[in-house]
Amino acid sequence: VAWVRVDTQTILSIHHNVITQNPRISLTYNDHRSWYLHIREVEESDRGWYMCQVNTDPMRSRKGYLQVVGKYGAMINSCITPIAGLVAWVRVDTQTILSIHHNVITQNPRISLTYNDHRSWYLHIREVEESDRGWYMCQVNTDPMRSRKGYLQVVVPPAIIESMTSNDMVVREGTNVTLNCKAKGFPEPYVMWRREDGDEMAISGENVNVVDGEILHITKVSRLHMAAYLCVASNGVPPSISKRVQLRVQFPPMLSIPNQLEGAYVGQDVVLECHTEAYPASINYWTTERGDMIISGEHTETNILFLSNLLHWIEINLLGNHSGGVPSTR
Repeated sequence: VAWVRVDTQTILSIHHNVITQNPRISLTYNDHRSWYLHIREVEESDRGWYMCQVNTDPMRSRKGYLQVVGKYGAMINSCITPIAGLVAWVRVDTQTILSIHHNVITQNPRISLTYNDHRSWYLHIREVEESDRGWYMCQVNTDPMRSRKGYLQVVVPPAIIESMTSNDMVVREGTNVTLNCKAKGFPEPYVMWRREDGDEMAISGENVNVVDGEILHITKVSRLHMAAYLCVASNGVPPSISKRVQLRVQFPPMLSIPNQLEGAYVGQDVVLECHTEAYPASINYWTTERGDMIISGEHTETNILFLSNLLHWIEINLLGNHSGGVPSTR
């Protein structure tokens, strides 16, 4: 159990020991259940908050306010922790006593204490966590009390928040697309979008390599936008992190024929060629003028057909179809 003056963050007593050098302060207790802090000849400077802190895990405490109206003795019924000593480490924001002189008071196993010739005192925190960020104070039990504060800044590398970040998606050509990416870390991460292949992105009529921010919005998406996109988060704390989002754009079949007219003598081989483009992948086949499908055989090879009459090609996928023909001459 310890008593602490809250506003000055001064440790007054630790268990049975009065730590402060103020001769007007004393301590009594009953069966180690009730602890009483006594202040003789109260002065106006004694006005303020006092805290009784019990060294449990988690730490428990109770505060009380001393209102001074005249020079009378005062007693505050509450408590706090440590063991008598000259130097103490305190977590300022939670007003938790971490160590008193040679003794580590906190039950946090990651905290330890070292010192050199009782002149230099070091508080060690292993495997630092974000919750350790904040102000710490080294307090020397002199009259008046002397102290020095230091701020522990805990930096955290970026991490992608999967639940708030887009996954692979399939969209129709001509629609609007929004990709979201949310990252956490400290300092707050900088987020940007870029194409994995390094090509420029057509955004709002401009070609750009990088889009800053968590949101990538594409208006009237086209097949040219079909690619893998990287959301990259960085905050100066290595390593940076990225997430890959594959954008697939559905569009009906398109085809082109390098040579619209092919000529050959009877018995001569001829090559009819057509190029197709579609997503999802189209079903491609050749037909005769009568509409009969030509099956691969002794006269055909993959994507190449050797015949000497009028041929038709047809492409079909779920979004539509396209057909055409290549006439042959003799």
